[in-house]
Amino acid sequence: MNTYTGRKRVKAAFKREYADVVPAYPILGQFTSQLIGISIKEFLTDKDKLAKAEIAAYERYRPDIIVVMANLLMEAEAMGNELKFPDDGMCISKKMALEDKGKLNSLSVPDPYKDGHLPDYLEACRMIKDAITDSSVGAVIAGPWTIAIALRGASELIRDAIKDPAYVHELMEFTTEVAIRFGFAIRSTGAGMSYSEAPASTSLISPKMYREFVFPYHKKAIGRLKEEGISCTLHI
Repeated sequence: MNTYTGRKRVKAAFKREYADVVPAYPILGQFTSQLIGISIKEFLTDKDKLAKAEIAAYERYRPDIIVVMANLLMEAEAMGNELKFPDDGMCISKKMALEDKGKLNSLSVPDPYKDGHLPDYLEACRMIKDAITDSSVGAVIAGPWTIAIALRGASELIRDAIKDPAYVHELMEFTTEVAIRFGFAIRSTGAGMSYSEAPASTSLISPKMYREFVFPYHKKAIGRLKEEGISCTLHI
């Protein structure tokens, strides 16, 4: 009799095959910090505690996938956003790198192995992947539109889409390269990956705006990853 693990269930699902049950997992996010008695600030800024919290979640709940969802502002932070880390709340941007839209040309694609908290996140993913062998491990990083909003601000970016669409396309070309490069780095950890793009949903933008300003860049980013043999899911 075949003994299924979380990883086997997930692989079967992606191959459109049957397993003993449908794979399932909760997106626990920063809640896992509570399992080891640390603050959310510690969870977001200390790679060892992040890894310990996620491993504790696996040991307690045994999901088919452990989702390593930490800080979706880390890409923007690596490019100049100033973040505030409350003890018991999600980090927020005190200052955005593109409050002055003219500074776009001064930004460069961050190095995932050197800049900001990106290397810490990669190392945490490695530690979690090494510790968990029965279930899949999935990294969650910001997609191009989420990064653009983090750098510029949601209201400002939507106004730009109306008043200066060429600028939004220029920004999206840039943030797509950021997302692709970080995606390539995630592969080195052994974890799977997903782009988080909740701001691209109809809760914030119209289908027309998505088709014009977001979809081409989703297609480009995921296409580049596929060319390198990297599987990726997209959460909107």
